[in-house]
This record gives sequence, structure tokens and C-alpha cells, in this order.
Amino acid sequence: MIKKSLTILHKYIGLVCGVVLSITLLTGALLVYEQPLTRLFNQERYYHMNSGTATNEFNSIINQLNTNIGDQTLTGITWYNSPERTWSASVNDSRDQYFFIPQTGEVVDQFSYGKSFFYQIMSLHRWLLSSDIGRPIVGTCTILFSLILISGFIVWLPMRKKQAKNRLTFDRSRGKKRKLLDAHAIVGLYFVPFLLLMSVTGPTWSFPWYRSALTQLLGGTATAGKPQGKGKKESVKPTLQLTDTEWSNLFRAIKEASPDFVSATIALDQPQDNIIEVKVLPHNGISHKVRDTYKIHIETGAIADVKSWKDASRNDLLRSWFFAVHSGSFGGAITQFIYFVVCLIASTLPITGYIIWYQRRQLASSKHKR
Repeated sequence: MIKKSLTILHKYIGLVCGVVLSITLLTGALLVYEQPLTRLFNQERYYHMNSGTATNEFNSIINQLNTNIGDQTLTGITWYNSPERTWSASVNDSRDQYFFIPQTGEVVDQFSYGKSFFYQIMSLHRWLLSSDIGRPIVGTCTILFSLILISGFIVWLPMRKKQAKNRLTFDRSRGKKRKLLDAHAIVGLYFVPFLLLMSVTGPTWSFPWYRSALTQLLGGTATAGKPQGKGKKESVKPTLQLTDTEWSNLFRAIKEASPDFVSATIALDQPQDNIIEVKVLPHNGISHKVRDTYKIHIETGAIADVKSWKDASRNDLLRSWFFAVHSGSFGGAITQFIYFVVCLIASTLPITGYIIWYQRRQLASSKHKR
């Protein structure tokens, strides 16, 4: 009786949410490799052929950047550990990034994420290209996806142990309809753990109440509204001005304190002080969104304080883990590849489900006519 009810639940929720879930899973597979693919197809933006390190007269680079960006004002500089990478500058009143060669200050590209291919993929993934309408649809379907996975697993469970082996393997000798059913069930079964991780964390970007509830369930405190760091970028006049020596001290301090760092960002709209703050992307972080915070005595280059991303508040730490678990970045290249394969293949589950439903409906219709 329970399995029969769950079968009905599995079927009808799948029929309602299937198309949305296929789109979400397929776009999710692409987003797993967003950064490496973006760099691969835009190498002139991210890499340069100039040898050597950044000039010791970095203010001349700043002046060159100010000339190139016109009326906009620099609000931040991001530099990279790799000598082959271009650096980037952020500006006020815009989310655009200016990529430049650190040895010369030459701007090689102006990048607007909102106009990029992967922004469209992300928009399709998160809200079906329409934030107001698509966001709740995707969020609701993702929540229901957890019910689909759990109900499907329970329905699959064999009554006897001997049946388990047959249900775990694909038998090529069976008919087409049975092969299709096996493909749907076996693929779904093997991917359940990963798909559940995605479906449980996904709605945190759709519903504040869901994010707050999951955060509290995992030991955090209630949250409301958008996560910190989101929303429109405010126009703030930069106040931080460094000498060439202080820039050199800054670059050296980060390199010595974190030799394997990936990138570091300094906000130019922080107060002019003897101690400045730098956000560093560590090489061993769980995703590209986590940052260690360094406070540096700018006159000497001495490190005043270091706060690892692991020492963030419970809420911030959970938010970082939500993204890492949802995107598969928490385990590096291995889990990212697993997530890519899972999303790509799982995007066919609703399709095979629709075919199975149609075949059974046709069979029932033909029996009824007889």
C-alpha cells in the first residue's frame, strides 16, 4: 500500500517537474566547469606573454588603468599567484572587470558577466531566465526533486535479497521496455546520494525561508533576505592610496604568508589606515568563493592578523558549504567530475520517465479498448 502510494507520488511529481529538472540538471553540468571553460575559450583575457613580475612602480599602473577606464573609478585590484595570469580591476557603479597586464597596465579586455554565455546558463539554471517567475518554480521543483528521489528509492527496494542483484544490474537480454525501465531505475539509484546533496542545498538560493530553516537545522542562526555580498553594488569613493613601496610590501607579504595562494583582492574603498585588509583565495579552499582575510601593516608588510575562511561565523561557513556541496567543488577535481557526469546523465531521467509513463498509458488504453 505504501509503495503504491509512493509510486503515484513519484509519477505525478515527476510529470509536473520533469522538464524543469532536466533543464536544471543539464545547465548544472555545464556550470560545474564554468571557470575552466571560460578561461579556455578566452585565453587572451586571462593570460599574457609578458615575462617578469609586476613593476615596482605600481602607481604608474594604477594611473594607466585610470586612463583606460575613463570616467569610472577603481574600487579594487585582484592579482594572481601565477605569473602568466592577467590581473583584474573592479570599478564603481558596475560589475564589469578590467583585465590588464601587470607589467604594463595595458587593459586587454573589459568583461561583463551579465552579458556572458555562462550568465545565461546560470540564469536558466536558477530561474529559467526570468528571476521573478522562474526562481520560485525552480526552487519548488528542486524541493520536490528530493521527494522524487526518496520515493523512487523506496519503490525500487526489493522485497527479497535475491531480487536486489537483478535490480542493480542492466540485463541486455530483456525487451526494449524493460531495458528502458532498468535504465531509469538503475541510473536513478546509483546517483541518489549526489542528487540529494544537490536538491537539498539548491533551494537556499530560491527561498530565504528555506535557507534560514536549513541553516538553523545545521546549527546556525535564523537568516533573512539575500545572502551578504549580493545585490546592487553601491557607489563608494575610494579612499585608500598606497605608495609604490607599500604596494611592493603588500604583494610580498601575501606571497610570503601564503606561497600557494590562488588570488588576492584589495578593496580600494577601505579607510586609509596603517593596517589594510586583503581577501585571499587559498589553494585548498572548498570553492572559489571562500576567502582568507589578511590584515597587513602596510608600512612594513608585517602580517597583523589572519582569519581563515574556516574561522568564519557558523552562518557564513554553512553558506560556503552550501555552495561547495551543491556545485561539487568540495572535493576538488574528482567530485567536480563526478557531479558533471551525474548531472549530465541524470538530466535524461525525466525523459525516460516520460517515455515509460507514455508507454504504460498506451498499453492501458489498448487493454481498455479490448
